[in-house]
Amino acid sequence: MITYKPEYVAGEEPALCKEIEMADGSKVCTHLTISNKAELENFTNEQLLEHVSNYILYMKELSNDMYVYPEEEHFNHHVPVNNFKEMEQSLRVIVEWLEIALYRDMTPVESHTHTHEDGHTH
Repeated sequence: MITYKPEYVAGEEPALCKEIEMADGSKVCTHLTISNKAELENFTNEQLLEHVSNYILYMKELSNDMYVYPEEEHFNHHVPVNNFKEMEQSLRVIVEWLEIALYRDMTPVESHTHTHEDGHTH
């Protein structure tokens, strides 16, 4: 039996899991990425939005450990803030998953014509 589900373990990056139950009852989870287009069809939009919510929880955890590195370490980092890169990457991932969850059922024309918060249609 195969089950598709979002999963989140505190302190770890969220994942979408393709869980396979083996003949002996054990379960094996394969983490899927955004590039697994065919497999993503097995997730509902609600599951993808839960995955986004899990990323938000992950970012909240990361933000609790954000600080400016000591002055002598500033030049060892692109941005001298602990967890900055992880936060930035998580925001990008959230946008990618939202695009899939919100627009995958639309025709190409519909997906390019949507209204933004400012009321403008694009």
